[in-house]
Amino acid sequence: MTKYVVLNGWRSWIWWATQLRAPIRGWPRLTALVRRVFLRDAPIALRCGVTIKGNLGDYYWNRMAVQGYHEINTERFIAEFLRPGDTFVDVGAQIGMVTALAAIVVGPTGCVLSFEPDKKNLSALQQTIRRNRLSNTYPVPLALGDIPGDWKFVKPRGAWGSFRLVQQQDTFSRGETADQIGNEQAKYFKRYFRTEKQEVATHTVTTLDQYARTNQLGRITLVKIDVDGPEPLVLKGMSAILSGPSAPALIVEASYAYKQHGLTVSDLLDFLAGFGYEIFANETTKAEVNPNAENGPFRRIRRLEELPNYEAQNFIVNLYCLKPALRLERCNSKWFTNAWALSTA
Repeated sequence: MTKYVVLNGWRSWIWWATQLRAPIRGWPRLTALVRRVFLRDAPIALRCGVTIKGNLGDYYWNRMAVQGYHEINTERFIAEFLRPGDTFVDVGAQIGMVTALAAIVVGPTGCVLSFEPDKKNLSALQQTIRRNRLSNTYPVPLALGDIPGDWKFVKPRGAWGSFRLVQQQDTFSRGETADQIGNEQAKYFKRYFRTEKQEVATHTVTTLDQYARTNQLGRITLVKIDVDGPEPLVLKGMSAILSGPSAPALIVEASYAYKQHGLTVSDLLDFLAGFGYEIFANETTKAEVNPNAENGPFRRIRRLEELPNYEAQNFIVNLYCLKPALRLERCNSKWFTNAWALSTA
């Protein structure tokens, strides 16, 4: 078994021992507990060249240490699509895995803006920037949405991301009341994070349109949005950018978490199609990709029913959205030719 965790001495032996399988009742929980105690802050050298730190007692962090990647399709897309000198915007940067990869690809002449309002995540993001010596990366302690102001966010204790509390009826909603949306949020927390304990904080929210105007940003090449639910609201807040002559490519997470905000994936697809975007998704889910394969084909998505596993309770998939001119300009490497050849018709 290849390891991508960077440990020495006794900590390395602990990690290897906890990867062994044993016919003992409760063994997986015991090994996770041991890692949680002794390997809480372990460096992980990902295949893409980025080094991060994570708690190996967590299932997802430990899987990254074994596999050497987080979301292989997203990482490969960024590496193949971006070019030196590009500008990349990471919305929901968390600890900076995607941020660091993009910063390496765009190089010293490029620019990476990483939006992360959560204090704990922001601190980890800044550490990732320092650890990987990224001089072209700028963390922004703001949240992005569709309505500027100070908003309350809630997240389950121990989770990476923050989740917006619905305080008024969104124009993107399906018509539920705030109480109904709150109940959906509570169910989501308990089902996915296995906890009902929550943390609440107030963050300043702006729109990407407003931020770009205020800071006189030039052309943005690619925007990644992963905010665990309100992705459509972030897109609404960048409508001017989406309608501009140099509209960026997008990587947008679509998931069952939309429901807790009164949003739907169908609305998202219609919204992007209205701006002339072509939308693609891989035939496998984010967790099922074989890193040794070409990870294709990517298929053109025009309606909800074409998304993989869209009816599953834990549905989650990344959407790759491009306007035709930009796709023809950028998607011409061998990887795009092999993985996307059958999906652009």
